[in-house]
Amino acid sequence: MSEPANPRSNLLPQRIPPRAAYAVLAVTVFLWALSLVVARTAHGEIPPIGLSFWRWSLGAMLLLPFVWRELRQKWHSIAPRLGLFFAMGGLMGGSGTLLLWSVKYTSTMNATLVNSSQSAFTALAAFLILHHRVTAWQFAGVAAAFLGVSIMVVRADLQTLVDLNFNPGDILVLISTIGYTAYALNIQRLPGDLSMALVVLLIVICGSLLILPFYIAESIFVKPVPVTPTSVGALAVLALLTSVLTTFAWNICNRSVGPHRAAVFINLFPFYTAGLAVTFLGERLSGYHYWGVGLVCAGITLVTLMEKKRGA
Repeated sequence: MSEPANPRSNLLPQRIPPRAAYAVLAVTVFLWALSLVVARTAHGEIPPIGLSFWRWSLGAMLLLPFVWRELRQKWHSIAPRLGLFFAMGGLMGGSGTLLLWSVKYTSTMNATLVNSSQSAFTALAAFLILHHRVTAWQFAGVAAAFLGVSIMVVRADLQTLVDLNFNPGDILVLISTIGYTAYALNIQRLPGDLSMALVVLLIVICGSLLILPFYIAESIFVKPVPVTPTSVGALAVLALLTSVLTTFAWNICNRSVGPHRAAVFINLFPFYTAGLAVTFLGERLSGYHYWGVGLVCAGITLVTLMEKKRGA
């Protein structure tokens, strides 16, 4: 019996109902928060680029057996699109690497609070790049979110701004957030004739290949990844959670409800992480965290409420 001409992996659907997507998004953001706490715990033992490279490579190895047949039979239609997959892999892999690198210099809570501004970045980018209409209230929301992020980056100390004495970890998070925003805006460009499992595999492989030269340099000039119970456990958790499951979930939910609505759930990031960081890492919230996250949440609320009214 001959194989079908266009096989497709049935691991996951291309889209899911909106209500299910919202529930999956809430779980996805929790897994991101958990993975960042894991990375913070292991950062003293595992160098950041090595941590990022192996979590992506292991994720690809976990996924490959399930989509190998579809990959082999659809390669002729994949090859012309490799540029898109490398771009998406670079955005996701590069942003993830910067976020994991940031916790070497800044607290887990600060990293996630700054990263929570992604929905505001998405709204602004959609206006500037995709020419989506943005209301005055949405602009106010974006401005509030940027102000909140600025307060957290300078830690409510204007002298930090005057002296340009920023924490490098917070700058890495900002760059990472911009990368994640670009990724979210381009998810709709991913081909619909391929299964989501295969799409995720291609993004993960391309991201791993782009990180590889930096990983080799880090191993030679800084430190190789040690083979210890801590490193193996951390890499296994990150490979499963952030390289496979959450990338699946994020892509499917963005396709199901759109990047604007999906990005709103990043607002849960700081609350999840604060609880995890206080419980497991002994971190403490400072006054500027409250001011910053309050402004970010206010900004996100304005952006989303106005989006819902406009779409009503």
